[in-house]
Amino acid sequence: MPALARGVVDVEGVSYPKLRTGGELVELRVRVPAQRVVMISR
Repeated sequence: MPALARGVVDVEGVSYPKLRTGGELVELRVRVPAQRVVMISR
């Protein structure tokens, strides 16, 4: 599973899609350099 290494990231966009059940989700689009992407496993 891809993950980000610790640190600050630039947020490119935020959206709040409505759910049919009455709640909301928060979707963040971020811009990160490739060297900050790591893989984790269980």
